[in-house]
Amino acid sequence: MASLEQTRVFRAARVREPLDEPELRARVGRLPPESVLDLRDLPAPEPMEKILAACARLAPADALAARTPRLPQMLMSLLDRRGLLWAALEEADGTGLVWVECPVAARVLVVVEDHL
Repeated sequence: MASLEQTRVFRAARVREPLDEPELRARVGRLPPESVLDLRDLPAPEPMEKILAACARLAPADALAARTPRLPQMLMSLLDRRGLLWAALEEADGTGLVWVECPVAARVLVVVEDHL
């Protein structure tokens, strides 16, 4: 496992509380195996597309994690635009680990906007 000095943790402003590397890894570890996507062998833009598709299926308060070939910089702004909570870190080997949660408020806002 990479040490804190070997990783960079990125956070969105929408994360409820600060996430450090150990907490991010703990959250990923608590997810059921089917909620952790290993996309490291896929070429761009497939990892981002698969993560966004999986996010669209998240119920309020559900989360997922993804291991990516590299830190998906473009994905972070897309998650922000969708109102999702997220945190990501760049591993020492250059791969990425992304955690995403659908907050209850974000899902409600999307539903309300769809019916206006």
